[in-house]
This record gives sequence, structure tokens and C-alpha cells, in this order.
Amino acid sequence: MKYDWPPAAPALRPAFDAWRRGQHAATLTAMDMFCRTHPADPDGWRGKGSVLWTLGRFDDALSAFQTALGLDPWSPVHWSTVGLALRDLGLLDRARATFRVATRLDDSYAPAWNEWGNVLVDAGHPRVTLARYDRAIALDHSRAVYRHNRSVARRMLGDIPGATADFRQALALDPRYE
Repeated sequence: MKYDWPPAAPALRPAFDAWRRGQHAATLTAMDMFCRTHPADPDGWRGKGSVLWTLGRFDDALSAFQTALGLDPWSPVHWSTVGLALRDLGLLDRARATFRVATRLDDSYAPAWNEWGNVLVDAGHPRVTLARYDRAIALDHSRAVYRHNRSVARRMLGDIPGATADFRQALALDPRYE
């Protein structure tokens, strides 16, 4: 997960920074404490879900993300995080539906378009996913992951020159991209 959700609450910033440094146990403890003392703050729940997701605890992450969504149902970010957990749980139809909602709430939220594309790739539909990746790239051409994901779909379609070009663009954007 790209670390693109800096929290609004200053009290969450140290935990967010710890998560970015890979200090997951400390971050989870801080997020648990924050959620207990601020149960109506969706950023706390999203942060907790993100740490759980990073740890591969997708059922627990889904629960935290759904709590955030329940507190702020008009947020495309919360819909997208629910979709991430659903995807990793193998619930692709439900994940696809959440990304559809996220993009309808905010047509300019590039991560939702990208992740919707990933779900379609997982479901074996690389041709229809290209439009989602193209939309994500048009909205935010700075993210190497969007180019990489499009290269995977193109490779699945047998477009090796296109896949190679996309992957080279991903590396040009971020030479350390893995």
C-alpha cells in the first residue's frame, strides 16, 4: 500500500510515521489506543486497518476499514481500502463493487481506478482493465505502480512491446521500483 494517507489528526502523525518506517507492532499499539480513545475518528480506523493489511491480517483489516467507512461513507478512500481487503480475501466481485462506488464518489481518485484494475486482472479480465489503468495514469502520471500494473495487463494480453514500454516508464519514474 502506498503511504498516501497522511492523517488529519496531529495525534496520529507519529503512528503514521512509525508505520512508514516499518515499525508495525508499535504502530498497531498506537492505533489501537487512538481508536479506543477516539472511536468516531475514521482516520484512526483507516490507519489501524492499514497496519493490519500490511501485516497480512486481511479479515481484521477489513473490519477496521469497514468501521472507517461507516463513520465516513462518502469517502472514496474508505471505499477503496475496503476494496483492498476484499481483494486480498479473494472476494473479487465485492471488491469490484466497492471500487465502482469509490470512483463514482470521486472520479478523480486515481488509486481507486488502479485498484479496480488490479481486481479485474485478478479475475482474468486484462483487456477491460486497461481503461482503469489509463484513467489512473491520466489522473496521476507520477506513480510507477500504475505503469507497472498496466504492463502486467499488457503482458497477459500478449503485448510484450507495450508491457516492456510501460515497465520502462515505471522504472523511469522510480528507478528503485520493485
